[in-house]
Amino acid sequence: MFRNYLKTAFRNLLRFKVYSFINVAGLALGMAACVTIFAFVQHEYSFDGFNRNANKIYRINIEASLNGKQTKFAPVPPSIGPYLMSQFPQIEHIVRLYALDMITSFGQPTVSHGQNVLRAHQFVLADSTFFDVFSFKMVQGNPRTALDAPFSVVITQDAAQELFGDENPIGKDILYNNKFHFTVTGVVQNPPSNSTIQFDYLGSLNSLPIMSGQPDILTTAIRFEYYTYLLINKTSNIKDVEQRLHEALDGYWDKTLISMLGLPIVHFELLRDSYWDTGMQYDIPMKGSRIGIMAFSVIALIILLVACANFINLSMARALARAKEIGIRKVVGGDRKQLIAQFMIESGLMSFVALVAAIALSEIFIPSINKALGMALKVAYLNNTSALLFIMIIWIATSLFAGVIPALYISSFKPTSVINWNAASSTKKPSGRKIFILLQFSAVIVLIFCTMIVVKEYNFLTFHDIGFNKDNIVVLRYDQAANGVYMPFKQKLLANRDVLGVTTADAVPGSAFGLGSLFFKDKSGTENMQVNEVSVDPDYIPVFGMKLLAGRNFSWIIQSDNMDAFILNATAVKKMGLTPQQAIGLPVSFIQQSLDGRIIGVVSDFNIESLRNSVQPLVLSMRKNVRMLAVKMSSTDIASTMAYIEKNWKQMFPNNPIEYNFLDKSLDALYKSEENLGILFTWFSSLAILIACSGLYGLALYAAEKRTKEVGIRKALGASVSEIVFLLSEDFGKWILAANVVALPLAYYFMVRWLENFAYRISIGIFPFILAATMSFVIAVLTVCIRALKAATTNPSVSLRCE
Repeated sequence: MFRNYLKTAFRNLLRFKVYSFINVAGLALGMAACVTIFAFVQHEYSFDGFNRNANKIYRINIEASLNGKQTKFAPVPPSIGPYLMSQFPQIEHIVRLYALDMITSFGQPTVSHGQNVLRAHQFVLADSTFFDVFSFKMVQGNPRTALDAPFSVVITQDAAQELFGDENPIGKDILYNNKFHFTVTGVVQNPPSNSTIQFDYLGSLNSLPIMSGQPDILTTAIRFEYYTYLLINKTSNIKDVEQRLHEALDGYWDKTLISMLGLPIVHFELLRDSYWDTGMQYDIPMKGSRIGIMAFSVIALIILLVACANFINLSMARALARAKEIGIRKVVGGDRKQLIAQFMIESGLMSFVALVAAIALSEIFIPSINKALGMALKVAYLNNTSALLFIMIIWIATSLFAGVIPALYISSFKPTSVINWNAASSTKKPSGRKIFILLQFSAVIVLIFCTMIVVKEYNFLTFHDIGFNKDNIVVLRYDQAANGVYMPFKQKLLANRDVLGVTTADAVPGSAFGLGSLFFKDKSGTENMQVNEVSVDPDYIPVFGMKLLAGRNFSWIIQSDNMDAFILNATAVKKMGLTPQQAIGLPVSFIQQSLDGRIIGVVSDFNIESLRNSVQPLVLSMRKNVRMLAVKMSSTDIASTMAYIEKNWKQMFPNNPIEYNFLDKSLDALYKSEENLGILFTWFSSLAILIACSGLYGLALYAAEKRTKEVGIRKALGASVSEIVFLLSEDFGKWILAANVVALPLAYYFMVRWLENFAYRISIGIFPFILAATMSFVIAVLTVCIRALKAATTNPSVSLRCE
C-alpha cells in the first residue's frame, strides 16, 4: 500500500510540474532560511560553552551610583578577588585579566623578536590560575606553570607563526614596547570565535608592578581596571556566597571611594551570561543581542510559515482539479484515512525534496552572510547532533503543517458530489486560501516595515550631527615612549600643505575614555560629579572642529594650563546648575589626578560614545602622556598624504610599526550591529517576498485556468484587456488591504520597542506606513497581473475550445 502511495505521489509531483516547482522552491527557500538562522542562533548561544566549567565560572561586577544613576561596571579593583577567596572556601580559583588596550592608557604595544616588529592587538595580562579556570587548549608548554614567573608569556598559534615563523617559540624572547623582555612559556590554540575572552599574547600579571613602577598596583582597592573571574567548587552553590557577600565586604571599600560613588554593590555574573549583558560599562566588547536572536528566530519562523501557507494554498487550489480522482477512489472503497495518508505522503515527499534543496541553498547562503557580516558561521551536519535534530524537526513539522490541512480538506469531498462535478466551473470558494493570503502578506508587510525602520535608524546614527568633524581624520597609535619627539614629528607633518592639523590625546571619540570625579562648590557646599575624562593638547578642539561656548582653549604658551586648567562640556556645566559663562573661572578638583584647578572653557556637547547613549559630563585636561595621534587632512589627495605620513613615521619611529584607522570608519563601526541587522532584515524580507509572490503567482495561475472559458466569453462580448485583468486581480487586492490593516500596527509596536534602546532615535512618522502599504500592493498586483495579463490577451477562440 505504501509503495502505491509513494508511486502516486511521484506521478503527481511530475504531472503538475509548475505547481510542484513553486511548492518545492518555496519550501526549500523557507527551510534554507531556517537552517541559516539556526547556524547563527546556535553560534550565539554557544558563547563560552567550550569551557569545561562554564556553569561554575562567574565574573565579579560592581554597581555604583554615577550622577544619581545606578551604573554597572565590569572592571573591578585588583584586590577584591583575592580578598573574597580568603573569605569563602567555596571559591576554588580566581583569575584577574588586565586588558591593556581596552581599559587603560597603555595602548596597543609593539612586540618584536629579532628584526620582526609587530603591533600586538590583544596583549592581556592574567593570573597564573588562568588555565585552571578557562579551557583554552595549550599545544606547547605546561598550563599549570606557564604564567607563574613575571615576564612569562603564552602566545596563540597565529601569533607564534606571525612572530617566529616555523621556529619553535618556547624559551624565546619577546621585546615588549622596546623596553620589557617576555619569555615564551607556552603556545595555545587560537581562542575560538565563540569566546568572549580573546587574546594573541597572554602575559603574567605578576609583571605589572614592575612595568607600571607601582609595587602595590595589584593590592589597591580603588583602581577599577581588572576583569575578575572566580571558579566555584563543583559541590558549592553561588547563592551561598552571595548571601554573605555584603557582610564579607564590610570595611573593604576605601572611604574616599565611598564618598564619590556611595557604597558599591558587588554582583556575580555567570560567564555565559556576560555575553548578553549589554548594559555593562567598560566591558569586553564581544556582545550578543537576545532581541536580535529573537527577531531572527521569528523571521525564520515567518518565512517557513509563508512557505507552508503557499503549499497549503496551492494544494487546496489544486484539490478542485483532483475532485474526480478523490470521488472515484471513494467509490472503489477508499476510506478517508487512506486518502489522508495518500496526501500526507505526497506532502512528505515534496517536503523531503525541498529539504535536500534547502541544505544545498544554505551552503550558499551561509558563506554569503559570513562575507557580508564578517562572521564565521557553519553547520557541521555530521558532527552536530543539534543541527541534524533541527533539520529533522523542520522536515516533520513542515510535512505535517503543510500536509494536514489540504489532506483533511481534499479527503472531505463526497463521491456523489464530485463524480459528475465540473471543477473548472465550480463556484465553491474555499475561504481558507484567502486567510492564508492574509497571513502571508501580513508577515511580508511586517518584514518590509521593520526593514525600513532599521535601515532608517542606521542611516540616522551614521549621519547624525555628533558635535565634531570626523571627516578626513586619521588616527595613529602613538607610543608614550615617543613623546620626546612628538613636536619634531608634528612639524614635519604640518610642512605638508595637505595636513591641516595634528593633535595628540588620551582618547578620540569612539574609543574608551577615562572615568573620574570632579569636585566643585555650589550654594549647598561641596558637590562631586562623575565625569568622563580625556587628556588633550591645545590643538584637539580645532582639529576636531568642536565649538567653544565660553572661555578659551588650552594654550601652548600658558604653562599653568598643564597643571590647573580644565575645559568642560555643556552637559557637565548644566549638571552643575550653571550657564557656560557662569562656569568660567570656577575652582574645581579632579580627584583621579588629584589636581586642583579652574574651568577655563566650555565646549559644546559632542558624542564620544555610540548614539545609543546620551552625552555624559566630560572634562578635558592637558597631560603629556598620550597614546593617540590624530591628523586632519585635506580631501585633495588622501593617498599621497598618507604616503607622506607613513614615510615620516618610519623615519621618526623606525622600531614602531605604523598602525592607523580613519575616524569616520571607526565611528561607523560602532553601529555594526545595526548595519548587520539591516542587511539580514533586507535579505530575509526579500526572501519572504519572493516566496509569497511565488505562491500568489501560483494562485493567480490557477484562478486564470479555472476561469478560462469565462475570460473567453467576456472577451468575445467585447471586454477590454484592462477589464479582464481587473476581474482576475480584484479579489486578491481586498486581501492585501486586509493584510496591511493587520500587519502595520504590529510592526509599529515592535519597532517602537526596538527604538527604545537608543538615546538618539528617529520618529517613525507616516511615510513608512505609506511606503510599506504601497510596496505590498505593487508587489501583489504585479505578481497577479503578470499571469492575468497573459490570460486576458489569449485569443478567445483558444479559450472557448479549452476544456
